Amino acid sequence: MKKFSCVAALYLASLLAVAQTTASLSSADLIKKAEAGDAEAQFQLGRAYEDGESVEQSDELAVHWYRKSAEQGNARAENSLGVMYSRGHGVPRDKEEAFRWYRKAAKQGLPEADFNIAISYYNGDGVGSDLNRAYAWILIAKRHGSSNAGQALAQISQDLHGHLEFGTMLLGQLYEKGEETPKDLNAAFDTYLQGANSDPKRAGAAQFKLCQFYGTGTGVPQDVVEARSWCKTAARNGIPAAMVLLGHMAENGVGTEKNLKEAEQWYQDAAVQMDRDGFMALGRLKFNSSSHNDQRDAYFWFYLASVYKMPGAQEQLQKAAANLSSEEISKEQKKAAEWRKAIHVKR
Repeated sequence: MKKFSCVAALYLASLLAVAQTTASLSSADLIKKAEAGDAEAQFQLGRAYEDGESVEQSDELAVHWYRKSAEQGNARAENSLGVMYSRGHGVPRDKEEAFRWYRKAAKQGLPEADFNIAISYYNGDGVGSDLNRAYAWILIAKRHGSSNAGQALAQISQDLHGHLEFGTMLLGQLYEKGEETPKDLNAAFDTYLQGANSDPKRAGAAQFKLCQFYGTGTGVPQDVVEARSWCKTAARNGIPAAMVLLGHMAENGVGTEKNLKEAEQWYQDAAVQMDRDGFMALGRLKFNSSSHNDQRDAYFWFYLASVYKMPGAQEQLQKAAANLSSEEISKEQKKAAEWRKAIHVKR
């Protein structure tokens, strides 16, 4: 696999911006501001020492001032410090420490840091090699304005042989959570939509995300009918959580007419997939019925949920048991054991 090199701390446009800013200050004034604690001046002084501009070149002093600035949260300094660690300039080479500083800068949306994270994942530098994460991060870098991302994106996509669905899901999750890159729900929605349409038979997870986004109005205007449509597509592709949500929608008349039979069918479809939320939903649906047969069924599903240690299952099981005889309870437990065995054989 071809290796990419991490780019320099900043691209040409940023270098020009730094040069223009520092040109208005003498090295003495820049040092004075940096020593007074100005984070931007500290970053600029680190750059000056790294490049030997207006001061004698010194990687050690460059690292010193980058660190001072980075510790105040300057994203460019964080990324520059990471590059120094990656190259072993002014500090012992430490790819893991480099990656740690790239991540700090990437949380602030710095495209150069996004790019360096992508290439770190691609090369396995300071972190385990992961082409899917490399793909996700190179797309983040491109969206944030990295001029170098295009070539890397082409190479990473080629190495993935067109199997982009996992990387696409990772990308959407990164935008949605906002823990490693600035939260961007519109970008998350666009990413999930692209994933859902790229390979409809293998994109159930992305399709379910669209169901959730439309249902809650996240990153897109709320549309429960559209949400239900995407949930049905995801359910057809085997996503149990989509089946449970469709059951809730049918049970409560959301995006469709209220239909308890339909709700029960969706919950059962999820339960067959061994989805524990499906167990609980079926138990609740049956428990709310006045039919004694349904009370037995409620115990059956709550019992299965308790076997798999679902929160709240034991409490509901006790409530259901209060409506049954000890003989009925024994029969339902035996039936549940047989059901589990039959399902495992099928799977």
